Amino acid sequence: MIIPNGILQAKMITKPGGRDEYGYPIPAEASWSDPIRCQVVPVSVDLQARTGGGSAFTDATYTVLLDYVDRETVTGSEVVKITALDGLIKEQEFFVIKCIPLVAVRQIELLV
Repeated sequence: MIIPNGILQAKMITKPGGRDEYGYPIPAEASWSDPIRCQVVPVSVDLQARTGGGSAFTDATYTVLLDYVDRETVTGSEVVKITALDGLIKEQEFFVIKCIPLVAVRQIELLV
């Protein structure tokens, strides 16, 4: 059982890209899935991260738990959009680093 404190949406490719008859790239079309309730837990947050040029940015890693019934939506997705209900995350896109099915407890764990 998860304690939902966020909403997750997975980015799904609806039409794959390719090349036209002249060899120019055709961009892929994507859409967002229906909202899925999830539990978002911060793993590490660095508020003082710097780029090589000295610009500041926030570097964060989160663990996201969701029910096993939503596995079809998120297992093939590379990008997810997360909104935390407590205001910690305000609709940000994250790359999925790892997707682990927790079969014994019927949950999916995402590391983003």
